[in-house]
Amino acid sequence: MRNTLRFVFAWVGTSWLFVCGNCTPSGQMEAKLAWWSPKAKDLQMPPEKLRDGSIDIEGDWIRRTRLDSARMRVKHRSSNHYDVEFATSGCLSRWQLKRTGSYRDGVLTLNRPVQEYCPITFNTLYAIRADGKELLVPAPNIADLLKDLDDNGNSRPNTIGARFYTYGRRHDRDPAELSSRP
Repeated sequence: MRNTLRFVFAWVGTSWLFVCGNCTPSGQMEAKLAWWSPKAKDLQMPPEKLRDGSIDIEGDWIRRTRLDSARMRVKHRSSNHYDVEFATSGCLSRWQLKRTGSYRDGVLTLNRPVQEYCPITFNTLYAIRADGKELLVPAPNIADLLKDLDDNGNSRPNTIGARFYTYGRRHDRDPAELSSRP
């Protein structure tokens, strides 16, 4: 079944009213993301020495803070192509988005953008190794992550930034982080 978005624009009084024909949280997010285009922050790249193209990205990836969480389930489709199921939630809402992506040289590029609950919108993630763990980093988070890593890709003392800026494999996260939320 194909997900088709229907939009209605209506002139009401002195302004336009926009109505999404698929008004689930996921449908509303798809409508919002249809207008997204990358800005300079969305085009950041990590240093080449951190990027690791040998990381097998298939599997479950999770990012969780105290207020929100996001999960990506990446399934290999063919050669460098993947299906990506993205889910995010917070205290007031949750949504799920399906994407496809291509993966080359440590770069996962999605066919359309996704947005996390605490809004970070992206269509590119980088596979890196930091603190001895495999991580996926959305492009807009690169600058913030690099502030918390030393030149060898390890967290600086007394920082916990990598947890907030990256997706880790579900089995790499602390058990306390793996609650029933997606």
